Amino acid sequence: MKILFLCDCASIAGVETLMCRMAMFCPKDWEFIFLVTFNRPSPEILEKLKKTGCIVINGGNFRLSLLCNTKKKLQKIFQSQQLNHIDFIYSVHCISFIYAHFIKKHNFPNAKILTGVYHPTEYGWHSKKKNYLERLMLRVLSKTSPENIFFMNQDVRNKHSELIGLDFSKSPITPIGIDFLNLSIIIRNPKKFKIVSVGRLCDFKTYNFLMLDVMQDLHRADNRFTYHIYGHGKLEKKIKNEIKIRNLENIVFFHGKLPYEKYSEVMQDAFIFIGMGTALIEAAASGVPALIAIEREKEAVTYGWFYLEKGYNIGEFVFNKNRFKFFDLIFDISKDTEEHYLNHSKLSKIKAEEFSILNLIDGFTAHASRAKETKTNISWWEYFCFCVDFKFNYFLKKCGRTSSYSDHHFSEEFTSVQFNLK
Repeated sequence: MKILFLCDCASIAGVETLMCRMAMFCPKDWEFIFLVTFNRPSPEILEKLKKTGCIVINGGNFRLSLLCNTKKKLQKIFQSQQLNHIDFIYSVHCISFIYAHFIKKHNFPNAKILTGVYHPTEYGWHSKKKNYLERLMLRVLSKTSPENIFFMNQDVRNKHSELIGLDFSKSPITPIGIDFLNLSIIIRNPKKFKIVSVGRLCDFKTYNFLMLDVMQDLHRADNRFTYHIYGHGKLEKKIKNEIKIRNLENIVFFHGKLPYEKYSEVMQDAFIFIGMGTALIEAAASGVPALIAIEREKEAVTYGWFYLEKGYNIGEFVFNKNRFKFFDLIFDISKDTEEHYLNHSKLSKIKAEEFSILNLIDGFTAHASRAKETKTNISWWEYFCFCVDFKFNYFLKKCGRTSSYSDHHFSEEFTSVQFNLK
């Protein structure tokens, strides 16, 4: 089986890392091919993708080329790699979902289109007045078999059903996978009272800012608490300023971007981890008791300890889900005995193993094999309108004007910590 993964990202982020790991751990009769659809991919992403041993194709400025003679251009690229047949085309962003239909129509008409939903609102928008992309997506999704749409967990699936009014009950759950075996052997010497967060600094990850209030309270209760923040993004300057304004430089430390080869070093002495997404799972796999941060949360609360979570929620907002104060859980574990702390660590690893890439890849290939034929057609005029609309809104965004597209729609925002692919 050959699967063409559309990589619509300027640099390596969590989803691209997941696909790379899937490529390395997939069965021998499955072959991954990466098509980079971004105009100026960083050398980093090309290098990381090539480390998988898979074919990596640089498609150039795909958005602009949709307006030109892309069919012949792609045919040349695919023929140079001797790709005469593709079984599946896999997209993980709503924009690359459009590209998938274009490639199927003009290059691999027998391929089945799959899409993975790894963002809480990838296809589920809150706005009442939808932009052209959103209207196009709703039409295409409504004609896509639910079996071809893979969700990262039950909560994300439920949220999309609620927001866009489609029934995804038949859509499979394929959670984020991690390299559990390598992470679980990290030798730890936790430094009590050291709290760590690793993750992108973006709008929906509010926990770094909420933790500043918590740290003030914790410091008053016990002045040994410290908070270490790793990551980068558009809110980097803001978090630095907040730390300075609140005079927290002695207890809150911003370290910037964390290369993944340094990740194990940070986890070695971390006492508690606070975060969401892949970083949350990997911290737990390393044996660090982890508290689940909540997307777009406005209060300093958490869903609780990761190992108590039923299912695969890793921070997605759920309206009626129980919440607990960060302060209470952090302070309580600091007063626990060493035996109780080690039990937290053990249970964290057990929970994280549910996300092992070895478990994920078996489920993914089984679900993909049951996918239905894709019959949705997007016309040239619809492609044209999408490209013009996207370019115009991108220009507005760059000029600091209001755009009908969210930051998540623009590939430049898909940046995170660097991930190791060995």
